[in-house]
Amino acid sequence: MAYVPGLEHDLFVSYAHADDVAWVRALEEGLRERVRQRLGLDVSIWQDTRSLRFGQSWPDEIAHALTRTAALVAVLTPSYSTSVWCKRERDQFLEQFPGGQGLNVGSIHRLLKIIKTPWDNNEHLRFFESLQHIDFYRKSDRAAIELWPGTDEFRLKVAEAAESIAALLRAMRRQREKVYVASPATDCFEHWEALQAELRTQGFDAQPEGPRDSAFADQLMREEMRGAMLSVHLLGAEFDAFAAHQINLAAELGIPLLFWAAKEARTQADERQQKLLAALAQGRGPDGAELPAGFQNLDGNPRSMIQEVLAALKPRPREEPPAATGSPRVYLLCDPTSARDAAFARTLRSGIIEQEKAIEVDLPEDDAASATAARQRHGELLRACDGLLLYREAAPAEWFLSQLPSLLYGERLLRRPPMRSKAVLVDDPTQLAGQPETITVIPRTPNFSVHDLEPFLAPLRANPRPHALA
Repeated sequence: MAYVPGLEHDLFVSYAHADDVAWVRALEEGLRERVRQRLGLDVSIWQDTRSLRFGQSWPDEIAHALTRTAALVAVLTPSYSTSVWCKRERDQFLEQFPGGQGLNVGSIHRLLKIIKTPWDNNEHLRFFESLQHIDFYRKSDRAAIELWPGTDEFRLKVAEAAESIAALLRAMRRQREKVYVASPATDCFEHWEALQAELRTQGFDAQPEGPRDSAFADQLMREEMRGAMLSVHLLGAEFDAFAAHQINLAAELGIPLLFWAAKEARTQADERQQKLLAALAQGRGPDGAELPAGFQNLDGNPRSMIQEVLAALKPRPREEPPAATGSPRVYLLCDPTSARDAAFARTLRSGIIEQEKAIEVDLPEDDAASATAARQRHGELLRACDGLLLYREAAPAEWFLSQLPSLLYGERLLRRPPMRSKAVLVDDPTQLAGQPETITVIPRTPNFSVHDLEPFLAPLRANPRPHALA
């Protein structure tokens, strides 16, 4: 899969087959590794693994690859200058850009010249003379000496080329990443403008181009939403029917949803807005339909909201859920930012493992790179666990209430099989007044021990099986 969305390959390396293929392969592998280090994700480099270039006709596979690649890397040698195949590859790539339109991404060109061997009289400098190039040779008094793989000089030049390529691919990815920022009620309009401006500054395709209201047809808004990698909805204290309608439209299209509730929404929301916020917390849209899996609820100040949206858009390698071992797995959910709760949770984890032997226990991350990364890991642990134990003593009441939907509706929100056991461990059970009576509540008494968790642990021992995702 290519790093740049919508393409099949990130790089196509064009070279004369009369040249040293081993040198070209070393260049490709060096670029692959260095660009991956710069971007944090693998890149796709098209390779002629079936010796297509040695045929007599122009293979469709090569033509297709050239029209589905982000950048062409031309390895210039005297043989390249006379190669009919190299010219065909170059022409096929460039014909996508009539008049050169789209060939530049900002200040970066999508054709990069690697000078392996200079041409006579430095004529290679007159080949696409306006384009950047990187010399993979050094000059001596009598000749140009090529840089060979494995040398420090070669590695430095690979790093230089990788820097340019990574910048190009990053810019192209941003251009193709659409983010829909739904038009909010008037009390959030200033935050909407700030988020739109920051997304565009960062190079994202922020839609819509202007505020929308009920005068705009649903079909128009669906077209603006279609293909978005994220739909962001800003919610204040004021209920707005059109803002709610946009949530329904984005959910119908299956777009990942991110909701941000301003501080006023938590403390001053009108009755209808309170109902909307409650529904979203339970994974249901304004129309009562289930939201697409993976939605996120944010709070915090407007500046942190913008940073969290950017973090949610940042590409990251896919993290695997905990490996299935055949042992039941417990997710001991606490607030990792509360030192007292986190310390007790670590002690409790050790106690459960020591007593039960066959039960594994996971804790939330306390060193996640961002709140978005922490939420993603939280979702992975919810999907993988057989039992969920929610613990609170010193954590803020707001944190505790924000986690209850995971306990009450986690299976439905994540579309996963039912958990085998769920419980709440609290020092004061009265804080659960008004919650469904189906919740198993275990008081943390002054003489608390792991044996007090028997109502929670017993179902996990019965009929042992691999955890939820095994």
